[in-house]
Amino acid sequence: MSLTEAGHRLHAEMGSLLPQVDSALRSVSSQRTLRLGFTWLLPSGLARHLITQFEQATGGRVELVRRDERTAGVATGHTDAAVLYGTPPSGDRLRIVELGAEERVAAVGFRHPLARRRRLHGAELADHALVVNKLSGTVGPTMCPAGARPEVAVTCRTYDEWIEMVAADRGVGVLPESARTHPLPDVRYIAIADAPTVPLVLVHPARAPHPSPTIWSA
Repeated sequence: MSLTEAGHRLHAEMGSLLPQVDSALRSVSSQRTLRLGFTWLLPSGLARHLITQFEQATGGRVELVRRDERTAGVATGHTDAAVLYGTPPSGDRLRIVELGAEERVAAVGFRHPLARRRRLHGAELADHALVVNKLSGTVGPTMCPAGARPEVAVTCRTYDEWIEMVAADRGVGVLPESARTHPLPDVRYIAIADAPTVPLVLVHPARAPHPSPTIWSA
């Protein structure tokens, strides 16, 4: 197995990413179990290194928790921290640490008119309707300039619904490049030459916002 281009970049950036993550996680947990949330995609290389480093440094355990919510359960107290794509609204309740950024790719079904393309420009998306994950996705029509914004073919509330709609040729999806490392048989990924990058962030409460997590009782 060989790393993709995105994988090589993530590996090269890992040295600077991990100290940021380690510092942030140390500030939110003194307990033996840290519930680390994610929505629909967690970079496998980052997750593996993060879990290993945290557990070795603290003697604790990281429990991965998928939550189909904008903050992957941090705002509701179901998780203690989360690694997310895109920047959720924070107000004074959440602390957000930016870890890096990724290029975006388009996702289409094998029968879609764009399926044979290897690269396209963001302006071309205006000619194709989008499939939008409105709950935890990172893109919508406003990513494109006013006057050249695509229509929305269908909206979803989970990644599973979203990717099935893309595979069924209901429209074009746009997501971080790491998705290439999670290939699906009915979906093709296409590089977008000039789309804005999507941030990768770690989110945790600025203070104890919810009484139920035992992590805040220490």
